[in-house]
Parts: sequence; structure tokens; C-alpha cells
Amino acid sequence: MPNPTTITNYNFNWSNPMFENFLVPAYVMILITFLVGFLHVFATLKLMKSDPSWADGVPSMPYPNAPDSLKLIKNNIQNLFEFPIIFYVLSVFCFIQGIQDQLLMTLSWSYIVLRAVHSYLHIFVTSTALRGPVFVLSNLVLFAMLLGMLRTMH
Repeated sequence: MPNPTTITNYNFNWSNPMFENFLVPAYVMILITFLVGFLHVFATLKLMKSDPSWADGVPSMPYPNAPDSLKLIKNNIQNLFEFPIIFYVLSVFCFIQGIQDQLLMTLSWSYIVLRAVHSYLHIFVTSTALRGPVFVLSNLVLFAMLLGMLRTMH
């Protein structure tokens, strides 16, 4: 009988470095931020190529003449520098304090998944009805992380 923790021959256990070090999810959050940033650069370059008025120089915020697709990417980049800052601080605190807590690690990875989904919905789907609950849930997970850290204090 197959082991219930094995999915496609990969054993998910807490001794995997991905699930031991609180900095790994933070690195993934940084990677998501860079990916959205690169998407913004490519979208801007594409716009500069197709619209001669943009070739003279990219206007500064708030992009009054920019297409909505570029505004959505820019707004998402701004979102990635708001609540995720709290996530970075909590991750560093967990790392410095040497906290090895499965609940906190699960919340940490849950936050990353929710923020990745939020970024996708924000940029490609644009439905506030879908994006809003994901945003709220991600922040509830972040708050639960804070409470979980308080639980581990000595």
C-alpha cells in the first residue's frame, strides 16, 4: 500500500530543507516580486515598441495614458511592497530565533501560495470578486503567523 504522504514518488516530510528554513519561503516571495517586475519591464518595452509616444520616454506615475494591463502590473508591484514586508520581517524573526514550528512553516508557505494567486488574479484576471477574498485570506494567514510567533516566545 502506498504511503499517504508520497505523491508521485516525492516524500513530503518536514526534514526537507524547503520546510525547515523560514528564509526559503521569503526567497520565493522575492522571486515572485522579481517576476512581476520583469513582466512590467517587458510590458513597457512592448508598449514603447508599438506606441511611438512611449518611445520618447516612459511617463512617471500614475501612468495616465498607460493601458490598463500596464497599470494592473504596476499596481501589483506596489501590492508586493505592502503586506509582504510584514511577511519578510516575520520570516527573518523566525530564522533568527531558530523557530522550528510546523504550523508556522505551513502558514508561511500558505501565504506564498495565496500571494502568487493574488498576483496572477490581479494581473491576468482582474476580477475583484476573485482577487479580494484571496487578498483577505492571505492577510489573515499573515496575522495567524504573527499570533503563532507570539505563541513561541519564551
